[in-house]
Amino acid sequence: MKIEKIYFDMDGVLADFDRGVKEICHQEPADQSVRDPERDNILWKAVKEAGHFYDMLEPLPGGIEMFMSMWEKYGERCEILSGIPKPRRGVVTAEEDKRSWAKRYLPEGLKVNIVQREEKKDYVKGPGYILIDDYAKNIKEWVAAGGIGIHHVSAEKTMKEIAEIDMIAENIKSIEKRIDAACARAGRNREDVRLIAVSKTKPIEMIYEAMDAGMTDFGENYVQELCGKLETFAAAEVREHGSEAADKFFAEDICNQTSGCDAFQAATDRNLKNDIRWHMIGHLQSNKAKYVTGKVFLIHSVDSYKLAAAIEKEAAKAGIVQDILIEINIGDEASKSGIDRSEAIELVKQISELKHVHICGLMCIPPVSDDPEASRPYFRAIREISDEIRSLNLPEVDMRELSMGMTGDFEAAIEEGATYIRVGTAIFGARDYSKK
Repeated sequence: MKIEKIYFDMDGVLADFDRGVKEICHQEPADQSVRDPERDNILWKAVKEAGHFYDMLEPLPGGIEMFMSMWEKYGERCEILSGIPKPRRGVVTAEEDKRSWAKRYLPEGLKVNIVQREEKKDYVKGPGYILIDDYAKNIKEWVAAGGIGIHHVSAEKTMKEIAEIDMIAENIKSIEKRIDAACARAGRNREDVRLIAVSKTKPIEMIYEAMDAGMTDFGENYVQELCGKLETFAAAEVREHGSEAADKFFAEDICNQTSGCDAFQAATDRNLKNDIRWHMIGHLQSNKAKYVTGKVFLIHSVDSYKLAAAIEKEAAKAGIVQDILIEINIGDEASKSGIDRSEAIELVKQISELKHVHICGLMCIPPVSDDPEASRPYFRAIREISDEIRSLNLPEVDMRELSMGMTGDFEAAIEEGATYIRVGTAIFGARDYSKK
């Protein structure tokens, strides 16, 4: 995705620069009425080398390097979006003072926008507009207005997220080319293979970037995280479809009580109808089936009759039929979920009798290996089990889908018949599991 603007919330920046100049250079700043570019460059270098920049980054090593790195890469796409802080240390007391100091101590060409907090969202012009801020509420409002928000906690994290945002579209293009090539090798139609972007542990902003790059299918592993993301998307939908619904949604903080919110359910329905399809691909406990049934396009991880019965109960209440896949533990690994392959056909027969659950195919995760070819025999085995089940002509079972293949082995999976591949790291970068 093209980054249009990177806004930095930099309240206190000029106070910090002034203090940094005094402390580092042991001298008072030059008269504000006299512009001395050579001296400014010396002071800028001194401040940069000392690592002082603004309150948000001041205690964090590498903060100034982070900003300068972005300035060097994105140039005038970087801007400051800052409010006027309360007078501190007698340095910044008014808008004109702030602009004057900005002109002296910030890079030539850097634009400074003086705005009130509630006005920040007016700068959002689309998903290519990014706000870096250490205040979570600012980020929430920015994202709700359609932009990308990065909650700043460290220079390393912020730089990583910017790099990932900048690369998501290119990553997707690269994966699509590899899918095309794998389909050509296997003599398959490209439209028969769908790419699921596995967004577990990734922030909602990165999902928007993937959507902007054309992605429509997203996979989540954890129920709580999935529900949180559904709520965020529903909130955006509610805002778009009527101020009364939006006021109710946010005034009553219904984000944490979605089961009782008609607006949330309506927004979820709109998401499904507008080709944004959520997939539950992680282990699902039967007592949590109520949180995903009817809210996801496909549940990939059904591995017991108990779980299927719980989904049936919730689907019957909602008057829907929930599509599912049967997960098979194809490598017989004790550490993984899934029904044993020897019991898979019997489980399919039992679930086929349920009226509100529709079996669409199978899912598997082969044993981990650095060699993609090591996964091929397991993919082939799943396809053979699928063929055997199809031959039984069971009701509510059609075996049209095979969900198999991830970042390291999806090409082999396509060549062996995958209709869904689940790719996360190759799209979004490495995961931080502390966020789940």
